[in-house]
Amino acid sequence: SFQNDLVSKSQKGQHWIAENSGHMIPLQEPQIVVKAVKEMVKEIREPNIIE
Repeated sequence: SFQNDLVSKSQKGQHWIAENSGHMIPLQEPQIVVKAVKEMVKEIREPNIIE
């Protein structure tokens, strides 16, 4: 799918699926959005450096 192709273009890409939502994910499943943002902030603050 387009989404899988898009996420594969980044080494750190992630594809999140909100199975119980329509187009209003922040309103219908806000916990998924919060979790994704927290993980991104953590990755920015504590990057895993591979040498």
